[in-house]
Amino acid sequence: TSAARPSRATPGRREAAEEEDDAALSRPEGLSGYTDVRELPPRGDVQSARRHGDLVALKVHSGKNSAACRRELRALKAFRRGEGVVRLQGVFQDRDAMYLELSWCGGGSLEAWCKREIHGEGSQGRDSAMEATVRALGIFRQVWSALAFVHRQGAIHGNLALSHVLLTSDLRPTLTHFERCLMDAGDEGREDGWTVLTRSPSDYVAPELADWGRSAGQVAPTQAIDLYAAGAMMAKAFLGPDLDISACPYDVQRGIRKLPEDKLDVDLADLVQLLLAQSPAVRPTAAAAAAHRALEPANL
Repeated sequence: TSAARPSRATPGRREAAEEEDDAALSRPEGLSGYTDVRELPPRGDVQSARRHGDLVALKVHSGKNSAACRRELRALKAFRRGEGVVRLQGVFQDRDAMYLELSWCGGGSLEAWCKREIHGEGSQGRDSAMEATVRALGIFRQVWSALAFVHRQGAIHGNLALSHVLLTSDLRPTLTHFERCLMDAGDEGREDGWTVLTRSPSDYVAPELADWGRSAGQVAPTQAIDLYAAGAMMAKAFLGPDLDISACPYDVQRGIRKLPEDKLDVDLADLVQLLLAQSPAVRPTAAAAAAHRALEPANL
């Protein structure tokens, strides 16, 4: 029998590739290499700037947030070739802060787009809102595909929210804000992992995270928390950004939330309710959600 071929991903080649990536990301000139630097509301930790005339975003991590910076940097390096994930373009330190140069998304946040186009803040009537709803379904299909890529790398995003998905100028969604990302659910220990994730935006916190410290804290976090958060994104996108999901009770028998589903298409209501299921085991995977009949191109 012939000998097995050696793997192309040898340690030496991996290290060389990592060194090449690090060299490409280096910004030795620091903040002085950028012009027209402006703080972007509402968070205050993201700035717009120009480098060689091109618009970029700068994510600023202060010294006290070094752990969050390490998590985000590690994740973005791992996801650099993934579709639908904000692209890491540079890294540098200036004074006591670490800066991540990221690809620019000119379409604003998905939250602002939904408020404006679906829920009347600037929309041009019912027909326009319906057209925007159909377009939003296509956007979410791409969101789920991007999240499926993240999950295939064994990671938990841990910080999904409508405001954390940015749109390009041609309305392609981009996942951002990976400061709570766990590349491996056990890489920071069970307790630390849960502590990081429970700091996520409250409207998007899965029941098992809300119950941490009572029962769920005895097991490692899973990707199911992302599925719940993305389901909450969809509920808020289509039912209104002010929807209080935690106020929608669970059906005792079925374990799904009682949403105002009369405002949703039947297939869309089915998908959202499965994603918001009380039991993590009931929630479909990101890949399954991307392929759900509610988001099929033929239905758009």
